[in-house]
Amino acid sequence: MNRFEKYNASDLFFKISIDGNKDNNDKIRGAGTFASSIESAKKLVAHGFRVSVSTTVTSSNLKSIHELGSILEELNISCWKLSPIMPYGRARNWKGYVEPRRWNPFVKNLISV
Repeated sequence: MNRFEKYNASDLFFKISIDGNKDNNDKIRGAGTFASSIESAKKLVAHGFRVSVSTTVTSSNLKSIHELGSILEELNISCWKLSPIMPYGRARNWKGYVEPRRWNPFVKNLISV
């Protein structure tokens, strides 16, 4: 945190990627990344920085998104960006897409909670 002390907290906005609960995120991003991402978010928020979390939603982490939302709410995260995985780049040949018939009801349910 010392390297950011020269900045006003309102001048910086941090973005952290977390893709579901601990089990789902660590399968996607590597062992231990969920814990380190949550710890980083806690420290940044405690120092007054705004933190945004980006989540790529797949068929394998879809059911853990509500759990992640509860965790982010407790952390006082400023913004949460949810995006369905798209068939581009490294995901071009991946089979875990969330079809529109599942995505649309998911979003409606998420915003009604």
